[in-house]
Amino acid sequence: MRVLVTGARGKVGRAVVPALQAADHEVVATDLGEPRYGLPAPGEAPYVKADLTDAGQVYALVGGVADGDGRKAGRFDAVVHAGAIPAPGRHAPHVLFTNNLTATFNVVETCVRWGVPRLVNISSESVIGFLFAERPFDPAYLPLDEAHPVTPQDPYALAKHFGEQVCDAAVRRSDLR
Repeated sequence: MRVLVTGARGKVGRAVVPALQAADHEVVATDLGEPRYGLPAPGEAPYVKADLTDAGQVYALVGGVADGDGRKAGRFDAVVHAGAIPAPGRHAPHVLFTNNLTATFNVVETCVRWGVPRLVNISSESVIGFLFAERPFDPAYLPLDEAHPVTPQDPYALAKHFGEQVCDAAVRRSDLR
C-alpha cells in the first residue's frame, strides 16, 4: 500500500513511518519541518513539507493521478493522520484548537475528495476529558472503555473530540473507512 503519514516527525509519526516500512508499505512522510536536502537515505521515507491547516497544500499533497480512463484517482491507499500540536500549554489555546481541528478537517475532506479509501486518525485518550482538565474530576468508572462519557474541557481534547466527529461524518457521507 502507498501510505501518507502526517506529523511524521512527531512522537507518533516517528514510530508509524518505520513500522509501515517494515510491513513493506510505500510511505511518504509529511510535517511542518524543513526537508533535508538531497535524496532520502536508504530506508528513509520521502518527505514533503506541508502545512495541514492550508487546505490547498493538503489537497496538492494527497493529489491525484489520471487512471487509464483519464479520471482522477487518489495517489494514496491510506493516510495516517498524526499531525497536531501535541498538548496544551505550549501554545495559546486558540492556536492549538484551530490548528488541530483545521488540520484534521483538511486531511479528512481531502481524503474524501480524492477517494482515499482508508484513514487512520490519531486521536487521544485526553478526549474523555480529565487528563488536562482545568477543573479536575475523576472518571465516571474504571477501567475506562469506549462507552465512558466524553467531557473534554481543554482545547486539545475538545479539538480531538471534534476531529473524531469529523471522521464519523466523512464515513457517513463517503466510502472513506
